[in-house]
Amino acid sequence: MMGKIIRDSIQENYDTMVQETCLIYQEIEKLYKSLDKGITTTSSVTIDQTTVRINDLLKATRLIDQRITKLQADSKTPITNTTLLNTKKILVANLIEANSSICKKAKNIASHFKHEMSAMSTNRNAINGYKPVSSVNKNIIRSFF
Repeated sequence: MMGKIIRDSIQENYDTMVQETCLIYQEIEKLYKSLDKGITTTSSVTIDQTTVRINDLLKATRLIDQRITKLQADSKTPITNTTLLNTKKILVANLIEANSSICKKAKNIASHFKHEMSAMSTNRNAINGYKPVSSVNKNIIRSFF
């Protein structure tokens, strides 16, 4: 009887912690979607703030996962709630996909900026070719007479 109560208590703690991580992952997913939609129009300050928020949430999930791991190691009873685990697995897969999408867009933007910088450099060199001849060259002709 006592063993069942302890197992039920461990399962409840485990379920609660997995639900917490799922809620955090859902919040991260919303933040990723907002970044993904507005990556080209959102200010860099907002992107930085969102990134800091995502990192804070990920730290929180790491702490909860550490507690889950410790709970599993201490209980020696297999914890199996496949519904919650599948939900968590799906959320993590969604986050990986969203992160990949944002990274691709960010790389495209960086590539575009690199191209623009290269074009600006080329244009600057071309404009420098139209500057008047320096005074050193003018004096060579005048000093010859």
